Amino acid sequence: MTAVQIRRATTGDLLGVWSILYTIEYGTSGGGPPGDEIPPYLPHEMAAGEMWVAEDAGELVGYAVLISRGEVGFIAELFVRGERQSGRVGTALLARMLEPGLRTVCTMSSADPRALSL
Repeated sequence: MTAVQIRRATTGDLLGVWSILYTIEYGTSGGGPPGDEIPPYLPHEMAAGEMWVAEDAGELVGYAVLISRGEVGFIAELFVRGERQSGRVGTALLARMLEPGLRTVCTMSSADPRALSL
């Protein structure tokens, strides 16, 4: 396994970002919206905030979105592919994404015990 690289997302990453979220939310059996149609809120989040991706050997393995308003940062998204969860990918995304000048960082609660520490 190579080292994970964290970088700003580009519009070319949006389908890969949607693939990560789609697999986590709907699994591989489908049952959700079309998996090849990027929902409009993802490009909006990219434009309104900062979207970061974690890439390993050319594959996106995680992503996060931060929307800042003054000194407050809102973590809008943080998802890591299932097979890479608990492997410090989320930690790397957070470390790169969170700005030192933010006094407060907010996020929504989650039922996932790994996310509760946020």
